[in-house]
Amino acid sequence: MTGHRPSPVTRYRRHRLNSFERRRDVLDSRLHRWRTLRHRRTLVLLFCGIYLAGVALGVVAVLHEQATLLALTAALSLAACVLWVMIRTLIRMEDMAPPEFLDEYELARQLRLRAATTHFYYAIGLVYAGIITFGSVWALDRGWAMRDLYDLTYTTGMTMFLIIGLIGAIPGLVLAWTLPDPTDPDLLLPDTD
Repeated sequence: MTGHRPSPVTRYRRHRLNSFERRRDVLDSRLHRWRTLRHRRTLVLLFCGIYLAGVALGVVAVLHEQATLLALTAALSLAACVLWVMIRTLIRMEDMAPPEFLDEYELARQLRLRAATTHFYYAIGLVYAGIITFGSVWALDRGWAMRDLYDLTYTTGMTMFLIIGLIGAIPGLVLAWTLPDPTDPDLLLPDTD
């Protein structure tokens, strides 16, 4: 008797689910002391503050041609990356969980967060496309030097790149902010009334 071989899509989904479960098992063993709601919220605030400060410093560094500020921006970017890895570890990458892994509530929450970030992407994309397109034409009409036009285009493009990165982080940040505290007594000992 020959068995029915699963389709490539089914094999891929199974592989993705198994891979995700293995990564979650590894992440469960890390950063236990940081898994409280208070620590996660502190990390979210630190991440947002450092990330936005890096964007602002990067713009100032380009406009004023300050290499020192660019180096500081790079250091802030590295710190933001470390914080992002910590946040993703603490939420056990739930923002990227395959649909088969989630229950109905978690799947609905994930889809709502993704829909919200899609709206942000469209809005930011339209604003920055307008700045690059119409700002460049306006600058040329005003007689700006080509160097100034390059600065405008570069700065706009870089801030768009960085802000889109932050928008992509929104689902993970929201989950880190809202997931219940694993030390909550109501979660550890369910009410038996």
